[in-house]
Amino acid sequence: MPHFLVGRFGQAGGLAFFVAACLVFRSEQLAAQAAADFPDELRARALAATVRVCNPAEKKEGSGVIVGRTGSFVYVLTAHHIVTGADGIEIFVFARHGDPKASKIYRDGQVVAKAADLRDLALIRIRTDDKMLSILPICPASETPKGDGFPALSLGCSAGHAPTAIAHYSLGQKKVRQKADPEMAYFWETPGMVAKGRSGGPLIDQRGFVIGICSGTSDGKGYFTHTHEIHRFLKQNAFDWLADKDTRPQR
Repeated sequence: MPHFLVGRFGQAGGLAFFVAACLVFRSEQLAAQAAADFPDELRARALAATVRVCNPAEKKEGSGVIVGRTGSFVYVLTAHHIVTGADGIEIFVFARHGDPKASKIYRDGQVVAKAADLRDLALIRIRTDDKMLSILPICPASETPKGDGFPALSLGCSAGHAPTAIAHYSLGQKKVRQKADPEMAYFWETPGMVAKGRSGGPLIDQRGFVIGICSGTSDGKGYFTHTHEIHRFLKQNAFDWLADKDTRPQR
């Protein structure tokens, strides 16, 4: 028989409610502390680089992040499950801070690289002469955050709306394997479930580096494809220059 401690509430249900309320309050405190680690300028730049990704052929949508450009080509990193079966990809850019409407829509997005495995990554290319697009650089492999408990900011377009930012303290990295699949991959864990539409959005650190891409939710936690897996994906597809600070083209 389970044993419940009975506190001043007089019953186990009251104590459970008190404990749950304390956990929620503590979670809110931690989120507020993490938010203070990201100044307004960085938040605005990160939000402007976060895009809505639409796959009209499959009626799917999610988020993505602009991670680089060369000449008139701009590159968006996102989750593969959003672009599966796409004929063309639409990219919605929200360059005007606080404006719920997209400032520009690109309807010629092409998937130029994809990892249909556990890593769940895709790279989209659009053509534009717009030099004012915000870009978030991918974290160099040697500068990947260590351990857990570091502040992180996740960004995405919940339910097809303009991007928003959510501050967390990272729960660290986890090695994940799907059932009946021998392949394993690393992910960052964050507290709380991921809202619909935020898959494909970035996880950034205090320096403004992209350290992860949202893949989904499991057991009440968010999972973001790890920095090392992003580097491996880009290298396999000859786009490693996007993550190399020494060879990355200047804006």
